[in-house]
Amino acid sequence: MVLVNLSQQGAKTLLTPANLTVLDFEPYPLGDRLLFSAIPTQEQSTGILDPILYQVSTGLAPQPPEDPIAVEQPPVAVTDPPGTVNAILAGSDYQILAFDLAPNGRTLVVQQVNKVNPNDFGTWVLAEGQDLQRLSTEPGGEFLIAPDSETLLMLQGQGTAIIPLDAAATTGEAERLDFLPEFGRVFDLTSNGTTAAMVDFNQNNPELRFTESLVLVNNQGEETELLNVDGGISDAQFDPTDQIIYALASRVLMTEDYQEQPFLTAVNLETQAGVELLTLPPQTQATMTVAPDGLALLFTAMNLSDTVTSPQPIWLLPLFTTTEDRFAATPSQAVPQPLPYQGLKPTWLP
Repeated sequence: MVLVNLSQQGAKTLLTPANLTVLDFEPYPLGDRLLFSAIPTQEQSTGILDPILYQVSTGLAPQPPEDPIAVEQPPVAVTDPPGTVNAILAGSDYQILAFDLAPNGRTLVVQQVNKVNPNDFGTWVLAEGQDLQRLSTEPGGEFLIAPDSETLLMLQGQGTAIIPLDAAATTGEAERLDFLPEFGRVFDLTSNGTTAAMVDFNQNNPELRFTESLVLVNNQGEETELLNVDGGISDAQFDPTDQIIYALASRVLMTEDYQEQPFLTAVNLETQAGVELLTLPPQTQATMTVAPDGLALLFTAMNLSDTVTSPQPIWLLPLFTTTEDRFAATPSQAVPQPLPYQGLKPTWLP
């Protein structure tokens, strides 16, 4: 992993040692550390992935303002030099498959499978200062910790389960708070946790069969469809103000060979007016990450014929041309700017 400081002429700091191959990572809330999974580089060619979870310091040490009415103490930045690596969790009997870090940086959810018995598959919670606890809930698929750091959204069966983490972190007990049928994936949540951006595969609607819809679902169960495509929806992210949602989707081209063309669109959540910001070449797999100030996003675009580990060019896309557009939550089309870097999964630090 490489840290790039765009405010210092793109100064680069190498964070992880050459003997580790990073598989995935997430930043801690202050940007002072990164949580990442990695395997020894020499094992990469064996095809056997048995990752370990690590922390690595970035060398950044922000001091957040004190909040006198905060329910819990704010996180404290570590002061270790950049590149200080510490192991957090190694799967002895279990192989780590996926993880998510809570927004407060104090709780970690891990999905694991038994190395000997693949039917022994489940989800564990690791809270700060406590032992690893297995969740007593049905095994599931993709999962996401809500902004309150106390609730887990997990795909289970034909829908999404909402599971409390507060009791689960100490006892492992996790009775479902709610279940949202029909929705196959949770992309993002608003900062107050009251609204989720989800995908509906429209299996129960004959008129929309073989299409996907981007749907907002609030905590009252109200649903609002924002986008419907005949291709797929690969990602959706709220902007920091929760006034706009950005979505990566694709449409099917009328060609002899089946091809999908990805595009990036923005939807104003108050007016539900959308604007297509970018159209990418057919058969391209794209990723995006919205900046913490909401003024730009980073994206990569990889041809599906490339290998998934090939470093990709990274592009910066400005989202507003005027201050008035920003206040009106109206993104506009702009020319992407290539950055002088290549890599995988570019991510803004908080």
